[in-house]
Amino acid sequence: MGMMEIYHYIISSPVAYQRRTQIDKNFREYGIKPNFFNAIMGNQLTEQELQQFTAKHNILNKGAIGCALSHLEIYRQLLKSEEPYVFVFEDDVRLSPDFVQYFPKIKEFLNQMTKPAVLLLYRVKAPTKTVFSLGNGYKILHALAGTAAHGYAINRKAAENLLKAQNPIQFEIDAWNLYYKLGYLTIYCINHEFGYLDSNVSRNSVIEQVAEKERKSSRYVNQYKKEHFMTLYFRYPIWKRCILQLKRIQRHFMEMYYDKENK
Repeated sequence: MGMMEIYHYIISSPVAYQRRTQIDKNFREYGIKPNFFNAIMGNQLTEQELQQFTAKHNILNKGAIGCALSHLEIYRQLLKSEEPYVFVFEDDVRLSPDFVQYFPKIKEFLNQMTKPAVLLLYRVKAPTKTVFSLGNGYKILHALAGTAAHGYAINRKAAENLLKAQNPIQFEIDAWNLYYKLGYLTIYCINHEFGYLDSNVSRNSVIEQVAEKERKSSRYVNQYKKEHFMTLYFRYPIWKRCILQLKRIQRHFMEMYYDKENK
């Protein structure tokens, strides 16, 4: 079997040899030559660098900061290329055979996306509505929220928006719900696990290991997450803020009828 052409990066610590070996095997099994991106390790950043990269009231631990920096650098690589989108994977993801089988249809969907968009390669716990059939019951869904970032595709416009929004870093990189509310992108997902988390590997992440003393209280996080959100919201002119409010009302109506066809 020839190697499959897919513009992608796999975020992986170079010292996590076993994790890298396992995902290398998984990708090659499906004819994909892994393209590794050496993860930016938050615990190796100086205090000066941490202050430089993050918002004034930082709500993230060092692992999450390094994770965000890694994803953001991949977005920069996308914008330097001529590719319309990039697939981003973390090294605890595993591809299913269905991903390869339906990859041409996934590309077809992504190629027709003219607005900022992210496609999560798994089903999210959020209201959804079918927008594109992959065949045999597999569908791409429009989602009203989403979390996690172990496997997804993001297009150029969305990448550009997130690079602006996360300079400095305001939220965890997988704050898809907040990005959606701020109008930075539209969230899509698949009604099947095309990219799933290997739970055994995920529990032993080198990238996200954080000392307990680094953890911030939920009250602190919620307070400043809201503040960061409002900071980004007020970057918009009044007319744009009015549109976002109308879309917020629209989302409430969507929640009433989304998912009915998928239950």
